[in-house]
Amino acid sequence: MDINLKERSDFPNWPLAVEFLRRSPVHFLISRETPPEDVRETVRGQILVQGAAAGGGDYLRLPDSFDRSQAIAICSALADQAAHDPGHHFGSIRSTNFVAFLREFARMLQGKFELDEVAQTITEKTSVLFEAEGASILTPNQDQSRFRFAYHHTKNQKIGQLLDQVEAPADRGVTGWVARNQQSILVQDVQNDPLFNPEIDRSVEFKTRDIIAAPILIGDELLGILEVVNKIEGSFRDSDLRIIELIASIIAVFIEKAQLYDDRLKYAKVQRELEIAHALQTQIMPSLPSRIGPFRLDGESRQVSRVGGDFWDVYELNSNEKLLFIGDVSGHGLSAALVMSAVRTVSRALLYQVNSPYALIEPLNHLIHDQYGSKGHYVTMILCHLSVPGRRINYFRAGHEHPVLRDQRGFAALSKPGGLPLGLFPHRQHDPWIDLQLGETDQLFFYTDGVVDGIQRQDLCLDELLNQRPHLVDAIDRGAFFETMGRELGWKDADDATILRLSLDP
Repeated sequence: MDINLKERSDFPNWPLAVEFLRRSPVHFLISRETPPEDVRETVRGQILVQGAAAGGGDYLRLPDSFDRSQAIAICSALADQAAHDPGHHFGSIRSTNFVAFLREFARMLQGKFELDEVAQTITEKTSVLFEAEGASILTPNQDQSRFRFAYHHTKNQKIGQLLDQVEAPADRGVTGWVARNQQSILVQDVQNDPLFNPEIDRSVEFKTRDIIAAPILIGDELLGILEVVNKIEGSFRDSDLRIIELIASIIAVFIEKAQLYDDRLKYAKVQRELEIAHALQTQIMPSLPSRIGPFRLDGESRQVSRVGGDFWDVYELNSNEKLLFIGDVSGHGLSAALVMSAVRTVSRALLYQVNSPYALIEPLNHLIHDQYGSKGHYVTMILCHLSVPGRRINYFRAGHEHPVLRDQRGFAALSKPGGLPLGLFPHRQHDPWIDLQLGETDQLFFYTDGVVDGIQRQDLCLDELLNQRPHLVDAIDRGAFFETMGRELGWKDADDATILRLSLDP
């Protein structure tokens, strides 16, 4: 049901407000001033006056400390009742005890989001409000076949301890009826009512005389059941049902609010952890531009999220031999970043054992397959063995994008044969290594697939792109490669993207 809530600080024209309420029989109006006497008689039960200025009259008074969400919860409960019983007026629920309960509830909610603490306090206050022997909030298990007494209040400590150990079945008893029908119920003489299930009483050594219960709902989702047992003097009445329904609605709003707050806390924590991971990932990557013996490495990298699966690394075998890695873990985000970090660390550790880049591939492939293959991860990689004295490059390509060479003729992809990505299969066939001699002005480009995937033209290769727009190379020097791509080609970071340029350092 839609609740149209009109909230104003004052009503200079109360007849207009009256006309609104006449046309909307189940809608409620929140005011901060007391309505005139003739208005109260006309639309009693549909005006909620908030604040200490509220005087007498047949309407509900809300403490001034109630915020909008709490007021809406009360309106929702009242509107639901009015829809089922349009002839009833709600002024009768304004009692001293109930107003005190609302005021106490508002005080509890000020800046508090600890669900356990507030829910436990609610059971205590509800028990006092109804002048009952006890009150409980029952919550369903995962398959909603049973309900546990998550929060309860009773003066008998032994009964409280026993309630912690029992569960109410969802297919019978008062609890089961409320769960199935999602309606409140009053049972005044439980011992003679076939609906009552005596198993809980026997388990906790207690005797229930009368009980009222209401579902705690957010939309159609049943969050729990609020139950109050054994009125100390007399027995529960029909009017008590309206109050317990209202309290259950308020509890539902708070639970939703607490869940949203908890979600925000978790989100903020994840974002903070991602920021730390991003900082660590940035720090472990070699800075750009970087000098590797006689070579110079420039480039730029973008991640779809704060962390990604693209990586590069430089390793010094000895004074005459360097290694350059560039890799791309399948997927992106935190999981790809974790695999990336592990592969980078393991690669360095394996080099200590094999002492040769050519012997690195097989054990690295085996490890990636065993540890991450079952989770759907594999790694494309180019490993460059750089010879310092000879200024030569010997590279291995495992399923990665073909390097692009720029020489005096322009840009061309080095479409030499290569092996499959690392981790797809437990063992590898012979992996060819490609020998390359860089000229004084030559440049060698390595990149991940996100560079071209971000362009709308899926058939465009990097060598074609650079031949058409050679000025993009100059943007690498300014750290503006992807920015220029976005401005000129509509490039978007659909996937992690990295471009590196290797050249001889002049």
